[in-house]
Amino acid sequence: MQNLHIPAIYEQLPEVLFNAQIHKLSIAGVCIPEDSEVFFESILKWLDAYLAWNQGDVTFKFQIVWFHDCCIPYFSKIFEKLSNHQKAGKGNVLVQFYHYEEDYDYKGEMLDWAEQFDFKNEFIAYQE
Repeated sequence: MQNLHIPAIYEQLPEVLFNAQIHKLSIAGVCIPEDSEVFFESILKWLDAYLAWNQGDVTFKFQIVWFHDCCIPYFSKIFEKLSNHQKAGKGNVLVQFYHYEEDYDYKGEMLDWAEQFDFKNEFIAYQE
């Protein structure tokens, strides 16, 4: 299975690095796409193929430092797909939520996702 790498573009789109061989997925940076449907289409399509192929554990590093509200449904779809992978017994999923230490609103959004979906999670605070 091919990996998916989308380099960060300016300060509008995050870097996406989904490595199928080591089962580590990450998305990091700012996420303010002009067309969120177009941006997330290839990510969701790759994730569907990967989760159908992978019969093991997955680690997802979520380190989005800023995002537009239009991205919330797409991030939720990613978390739902990962949760379904674990619920189906295909493997354990660990989601690592990275957040600025002082950003309580953003951490609150991540806590909502952690409670809504069925996967193990870690919250990792860092300083600017």
